[in-house]
Amino acid sequence: MRKITTFLMFFLFSVAQVWAQNRTVTGKVTDEKGAAVAGATVKAGSKGTSTGADGSFSISVPANAKSVTVSGIGLATQSFTIPATGSIVASMSAAMSGQSLDEVVVQVPYGTMKKTAFTGAEGTVTSKQLEKQQVSSFTKALEGLIAGVSTTNGGGGPGTNAAVLIRGVGSINGNINPLYVLNGVPYDGSISSLDPNDIETVTVLKDAASAALYGARGSNGVIMITTKRGKKGKAQINVRATQGFISRGIPEYDRVKSKDYYEMMWEATRNSNFYGPAQMSMTAAGAAASNDLTTGNVLVYNAYNVPGNQVVNPATGKINPAASLLWEDSWEQALFSTAQRKNITTSIAGASDKSDYLLSIGYLDEDGIMLKTGFKRYNMRLNVNTQANDWLKAGLNVDGTYANRQNSING
Repeated sequence: MRKITTFLMFFLFSVAQVWAQNRTVTGKVTDEKGAAVAGATVKAGSKGTSTGADGSFSISVPANAKSVTVSGIGLATQSFTIPATGSIVASMSAAMSGQSLDEVVVQVPYGTMKKTAFTGAEGTVTSKQLEKQQVSSFTKALEGLIAGVSTTNGGGGPGTNAAVLIRGVGSINGNINPLYVLNGVPYDGSISSLDPNDIETVTVLKDAASAALYGARGSNGVIMITTKRGKKGKAQINVRATQGFISRGIPEYDRVKSKDYYEMMWEATRNSNFYGPAQMSMTAAGAAASNDLTTGNVLVYNAYNVPGNQVVNPATGKINPAASLLWEDSWEQALFSTAQRKNITTSIAGASDKSDYLLSIGYLDEDGIMLKTGFKRYNMRLNVNTQANDWLKAGLNVDGTYANRQNSING
């Protein structure tokens, strides 16, 4: 009782202390013309709120907070300094002008085009976004980055791909997978053989108009993959090495101990003898349950140092006080462990006025948290492009991958 009281006092004191360190900041969000902006998001650290219909807001922030960040649909995200006294008047500007929007280029099946001329539905993931996620297949990095795209774990084993659905399930019995296009060519190989470090952009085309060039093959959407190329300037040599550790994301379920398990199995057997076709008396049912407990009819092994018919007392249903365990196994410790992940990528790239080149070599060694599982991948990619003259452009795109996946479930 003393511990509970102490905890409550400490909790109340902590809440009062945190409350005293916060202060309330008010303000109003308007656009460039002075009109109120409703539904804008106002954040200060981990605190956040939205503006009302008149653009006003009130937010409790830490006493040491210096600024608030305001964002909204069609508005550029901006930070505003919190004044010592008074309210904040946040005048927002448009997120992107027509000129800057015209400079954005979108990858489409028939080449590239400006964002202002593109009327389809698409989403793009860049190499910088892929670098933030340590995954063996880029499909696992799409979750939460593109609207309308849902992914599932795909089994969770090392080297497995995520199952990707674009705008839901399009067929009950037919193929529901999107079409993958690698550097303009439909790709039917293993997605896990592509090194995410070699990918420049991943563009997901979600509507029929964008995927019409591929006909029925693109009916479930198209995922266009563009690999990296050399850039103008001196040759660049990049080496990237990462080392990580993998553990279970969901803790193992609580299980009964050996003592409780033996007693529960004995009780189930006794009840079966009493209520089942044998119609034994309760005393006879308990004695039969003790005799049959480790004979193979109920449990196969006897983990105690006494004969199987003496492990459980038939009168009480409890473990014999004189019995002690010979071993205590943990399936979790025997089957699962903290796994390691090593990834090394080396590339050399460069370009001149009319040519560019890139050579990339990668190595991935990802162990699974389950015993006897893992994924190793050795990959190489060579991209060479040249503009021979005004009307002739030639290129060479070669990649090779050797992968070895070990799955304990399939032996």
